[in-house]
Amino acid sequence: MKVKELVRVDEVAVAKTKAQLKAERTPDPGYVVERAVPPR
Repeated sequence: MKVKELVRVDEVAVAKTKAQLKAERTPDPGYVVERAVPPR
């Protein structure tokens, strides 16, 4: 028997649906400028 993937399992008070979990992982739409490019 091989271990294919290690996962972290936490016990929570309230169960979440697959859609809720996906919404948490999805980043906000658009983009973020982390560092401005210096002018030439």
